[in-house]
Amino acid sequence: PPPPPPEAQLAADIAVATEQDEDGDTPLHIAVAQGSLGLVRHLVSLFLRGGKDLDVQNRLRQTPLHVAILASQPALVRLLVAHGACAMARDRRGRTGAHLACAAGGAGVLRELLRGGPDLHVTDYEGLTPLHLAVHSGCRESVELLLEHGADVDAVDIKSGRSPLQHAVENNSLDMVELLIQRGADVNAQSYAGCTALHAAAARGLQGALRLLLRGGGDHRNQRPLAVANDQQVYGGL
Repeated sequence: PPPPPPEAQLAADIAVATEQDEDGDTPLHIAVAQGSLGLVRHLVSLFLRGGKDLDVQNRLRQTPLHVAILASQPALVRLLVAHGACAMARDRRGRTGAHLACAAGGAGVLRELLRGGPDLHVTDYEGLTPLHLAVHSGCRESVELLLEHGADVDAVDIKSGRSPLQHAVENNSLDMVELLIQRGADVNAQSYAGCTALHAAAARGLQGALRLLLRGGGDHRNQRPLAVANDQQVYGGL
């Protein structure tokens, strides 16, 4: 039989490229997961020629861009964003591209996402900003990138009102505590319950964190929880 006319073949190719399987994945999702740059370029072209949305979501509400971030593929992140993929699309946990990059400790993909100027103050369904997740991941480079691009060092998680510094203290992540203090974090910021980073460190007996906080300007006056740690072991040599 004669080959189909070009228009019909293109329509067929677009239909195949954009079809979702039982998990909601398109061939674009799968090619991105496999890191196939050439195939991803071809599939993106078919999506665009067919007027299809690059932000199609699978059953986990993941877009191809989400998959590229989770697979730590900076080149694919750059390609998808350059062709209109939305960095602010949310997955089933309410996480945007920046949230996912920070949770995975992926400074490379985060750098590509930041080229598009995403909103770094949006919270996921747990109330956390990308900076909170970067602090939890322990990725110093991600934290520094976020702060350089305007993230609020004192952003609160909307469920408890805790700042990234308070999260770092609770994780006993001294490197993060020191970095956030250096970058101007408010040592005396209070959560919704009225607790500060000093309260958190004292209640957990975290002497290293206490020292850093006190050197950073922490005010321990009239903070009764500090009584548990008010001894020479903690305060000696400050």
